[in-house]
Amino acid sequence: QIKAWLDRCSSHPDCGRPGYGQEGRAVPQPQLPYRVLDLGQTPDAVVKLAETSQWEDSRRHAEYACLSHCWGDSRPDCITTRENYEKNKRGIELSRFSKTFRHAVALCRELGFRYLWIDSCYIIQDDEADWRSQSAEMCNIFKNATITVAAAASRSGDEGCF
Repeated sequence: QIKAWLDRCSSHPDCGRPGYGQEGRAVPQPQLPYRVLDLGQTPDAVVKLAETSQWEDSRRHAEYACLSHCWGDSRPDCITTRENYEKNKRGIELSRFSKTFRHAVALCRELGFRYLWIDSCYIIQDDEADWRSQSAEMCNIFKNATITVAAAASRSGDEGCF
């Protein structure tokens, strides 16, 4: 059902995706956030934290999904810190993700999204300067996402999206 809604929206003349806004004006595809999770092109059990600022300009413009979630009392093992930043860029095993994060990855892959933004993976959690600069971008990150997966009924990452 979600795929049908996305297809309907992307072909609707007033939605502005892909490529056209109000009154038929061309709208550039939004740029990816500074960091995203690269889900890859196959259903691997590993995803990578990608720093998009290092990419060619043409590759930095792509559709992506966001996850809106509640941490609750759980602290996902996959959150990005100064200590594991480089390791997360090489790959994060899905087994380190909370149930909510795993559900979001599975849904995004099913819908054909390669990139997913999750705040706790995106922002270096123990770096105050990164937190200040990157959290200031959250409004634009959510605004430019093609879809936001909202795990609204979950009180923690252990409950999942569904």
